[in-house]
Amino acid sequence: MVGRWAAGPAVAVLALLGPLAGAAAAEEPADGERVRSYRAELTVTDDGGLRVRETIAYDFGDAQRHGLLRTIPVRGPHEQTRDRRWPVSGVTVSSPTGAPTQVQQETDGGQLELRIGDPDREDVTGQQTWVLDYRVDAVVDDRGEAGQRLVWDALGTGWPVPVDAVEVALSAPVAMTAVRCAAGGEGDATPCEVSGPAAPAATAAFTASGLGPEQGVTVAADLPAGALDAAPPVLVDTFSPARAFTADAGTLGGSAAVLAAGTAGVLALRRRHREPAAVLGTGASVAGVPPGVLGALVHGGARPLDVTATLLDLAQRGHLEVERVDPDGEGDEGDEGDWRLRRTGSDLAPGERTTPAEDRLLRTLFRSGPETSLSALRTDGRAGVQLTQQALDEDVVARGWFTARPARLAARWAGWSLGLLLGGLALTVALALTGSWALAGVAVAAVGLLALLATAGLSALTPDGRAARDAARAFADDLARAGEGPGADPARFARHLPHALALEAADRWEEGARSLDAAQRPVPAPAWFRAPGAPAPGFSAPGQPGWTASVYGGLLGGFSSDATGALAAPPPSTSSSSSSAVRVGGGAGGGGGGSW
Repeated sequence: MVGRWAAGPAVAVLALLGPLAGAAAAEEPADGERVRSYRAELTVTDDGGLRVRETIAYDFGDAQRHGLLRTIPVRGPHEQTRDRRWPVSGVTVSSPTGAPTQVQQETDGGQLELRIGDPDREDVTGQQTWVLDYRVDAVVDDRGEAGQRLVWDALGTGWPVPVDAVEVALSAPVAMTAVRCAAGGEGDATPCEVSGPAAPAATAAFTASGLGPEQGVTVAADLPAGALDAAPPVLVDTFSPARAFTADAGTLGGSAAVLAAGTAGVLALRRRHREPAAVLGTGASVAGVPPGVLGALVHGGARPLDVTATLLDLAQRGHLEVERVDPDGEGDEGDEGDWRLRRTGSDLAPGERTTPAEDRLLRTLFRSGPETSLSALRTDGRAGVQLTQQALDEDVVARGWFTARPARLAARWAGWSLGLLLGGLALTVALALTGSWALAGVAVAAVGLLALLATAGLSALTPDGRAARDAARAFADDLARAGEGPGADPARFARHLPHALALEAADRWEEGARSLDAAQRPVPAPAWFRAPGAPAPGFSAPGQPGWTASVYGGLLGGFSSDATGALAAPPPSTSSSSSSAVRVGGGAGGGGGGSW
C-alpha cells in the first residue's frame, strides 16, 4: 500500500512536468540564431494531397552547427480511439548557398525528424538557405455538400527562434471559394496579411512578419463540393481500455493534494491580477489622448466603436470627408443608402502627425484608392479593423496603462487554463491506461476548469491605468457641463464628439449641445460632413436653421451607427462554413525546427 501511494503522485507529477522537462533537455539555439525568411509554396493536388516546397533562410550567427533541423507532424489525435496520419513522402533537399544537404530521416512518435547536414562536421555558420520538397497525402477534408477544406500549418509553432518574414503561396486545381490566414502563438486567431487575389481564385498569397519563438502561421481554404477526388483521411485505431478510478487512501490523498496545490496557485494568480487601486496624487490627465485610445482604456480593450471614434477624429482633423449617398437622391428619411469616404489631407494643420492605429485605419479605408464606402468596408475591411483595434490596445500598453494587450492577456490565461484542463483529461486517460490513478488526472482537470473560471475578466490595468481611466470617466461626465456658461466654446465643444462616442457619453454631449442651442450659440456644422438636407457647414446665421443638437444626433448619430456596424461585421460567407475562424496550429503540417 505504501509503494502504491508513493508511486501514484510521482507518475502524476512527472506527467505534468514532462513537457517542461523535455523543453529544457532540447538543444537550445545559440544567441542570435533566427529564421530570416520562410517561404512555403503549397500546391493542392487532384486527389486531395499537398505538394510542399519550403525555402528556409536560417541565420546561425556566429554559432557553428551541423545544419538545419526540421520536424514535420505525421500523426496526431483524431477521435477517442483513432489517430490521423498525414503520410509524408518524396523528401528532397537542396541548398542555393552550398550548405550541406545530407538528410537523416527518423520518425519519433508523431513527428518526422529531418536532420539536414553532415553529422561528421560542425562548421555551418552565418546565413544559409535550404529548399525542402515533399508530398503529403490525404490533407484535404471532404465535408460532403458543405464543400472541401484544407487547413495547413504553413509555419509550425515548434521553432524556438524568431522568424523575421513569412510568405505563403497557395494554389489549387480549381478556384477556392474562401481563404483565410492566422498568425501568432498557438490558438491565436489574429489575421495575417492577404497579399494575393481575393477569392474566388485558384491562387492566394499571405504574408506575416516579426514572429517570435513558438509563433506560427496557419492558412485555410474552402473549395466547392466535389471539386477534388479527395482521398479519405488515413486513420489508425488506438488501444482504449476501461478507465480505472480506484478510490482508496492513496488515490484520494494524492488527488486531494493536487487539487489543493492547484487551487492555491489559481487564487494567488487572481489576487495578483485583480484590479489595482488608483495611484493617489498622480494628477492623471487624458488631455490630448486620442478618443479610440480612451475607449480601449475604459472598456478593457478596443472595440469597433473605438475605431469609429478614431475615424471621426481623423475626419475632424482634415484627413477625410464623409458624404451620405441616397439611392434616389431625395434624402428621404428611412432610405437605404450608403456613406462615401474621401481621403483629403488638404486641411491638415502644420506638423499634423498620426498614430500607428490611425495609420492602420487610413490604410484599411483607402487601400484601393482615395475613395471608398461603408459597404466596401463591410465586405473586405475586417482584417484591417482588427489590426486597428490591436494597435489601439498597443498604444494603451505603451502609455503604461495596461500590463499587456487585454485580448492577448485573456487569450494567454485562457490558453493556460484550457491547456491544464485538456492536459488533465489527457492525463486521466493515460493514468487509466496504465494503472488505477485516474483520479489524479481528474484533479488536474478540475484545477484547469477552476482556473478557466477564475481568470475570466482579470484586469490588465496598472495603477496609472486605473487613475487614467477614472480621469477619462470624469471627462465623460463633464461633457454636458462643457456646453454651459459664458466660457463655453462651441467649436471646441464640437471636437469632443469622437471622445463622447468612444466613452459612450453621446447623451451627455447632446445635453451640452442643447445648452449651447438655448444660449443661441449653436455647435458649428462640421466642414467634413455632407448629407442631403443638412445645413451648410460652419456657424448658422441668426434666424436660419443650424446644426442643433437634434440635427447632430440624427445625421452624425446615423453615420456613427452605420460605421460601427460595418466595422464589426464579419466578412460575407461564400459557403456554408467559410466564415469559421482560422487559428494558428489548427491544421495539418506545421512542426518546427532549428539548428543541430
